[in-house]
Amino acid sequence: MNVLNKSSLAALAFTLVLGGAFGPGEAQAIDKILSVSPTALKPADFANEALPWVSNADAFYFANNLSAPVNSYAYVPLNLPQGARVKSLTVHYTDNACGVNQELVVTLMRHEPATGKTQAMAWTTTEGVPCVIDRRIVEDKTVINSIVNNARYSYALYVIFYDGIDRFRFHGAVIVYR
Repeated sequence: MNVLNKSSLAALAFTLVLGGAFGPGEAQAIDKILSVSPTALKPADFANEALPWVSNADAFYFANNLSAPVNSYAYVPLNLPQGARVKSLTVHYTDNACGVNQELVVTLMRHEPATGKTQAMAWTTTEGVPCVIDRRIVEDKTVINSIVNNARYSYALYVIFYDGIDRFRFHGAVIVYR
């Protein structure tokens, strides 16, 4: 006859609550989030540092009102957990340039210092997205080379403001991983 004591009842309750339908030793896979604030972005080259740019809690953008717009670049290094599998990249932005040929491209990159090779893991673009003056999102769920290997690669988010006048605003990004 099996007798349940207080410790075996506690263990059973713990297993039922936390273990759910998973077997012994199996953990429930839970998505984790890395949020990228617009305040983290910085201009990516000397030519762009000369352009006026704005970075605050709400948005990053180049305040370029030149008659001949230039492509403008920004980046932020990322610290992703070793062994994580990146699942998606979502970007929040505003396009106040209806009728102007502009595009925002955001790319999750990995760089191999030993070889100098840089690879895109995920990227989003606003090309072809109808212009609406509200906040929008673009998303990429087709991540390649998705397993993080910090011993071999460094990781960063690159943001390109094509013909970057001040009407495109980067409001942040969300990277989902497991």
